Amino acid sequence: PTSILLPLADHSTLVPRLQLQIALKAPSRKRLWAEIVREKLRRQAENLPTEYPARDKILDLARNVKSGDATNREAQGAKVYWQNWLWQQEFRRDRDTAGINSMLNCQWALKRGQ
Repeated sequence: PTSILLPLADHSTLVPRLQLQIALKAPSRKRLWAEIVREKLRRQAENLPTEYPARDKILDLARNVKSGDATNREAQGAKVYWQNWLWQQEFRRDRDTAGINSMLNCQWALKRGQ
């Protein structure tokens, strides 16, 4: 799927949550985004074997995330992670590519549907 249409007006918890998110001031949004990126990078590092140098590189990126991820540590970490997680094969995260991409896309769709 490329989109989901939901009746927000009838959802008792989603609308107030969205309103709060929309009302957040830029500094808070940027701080929260940095926290999300840090945690994502930490989780990616945890998924790699401890002996991989890439694990330490990703953890270093996580320690240096700036507000709003102004230095784009998330993308840098993703590049390192995907190159090392699937090192046995040439891999590029592309939603239109068959094989492992299709499986990852399917898993992501299932996760989002929970």
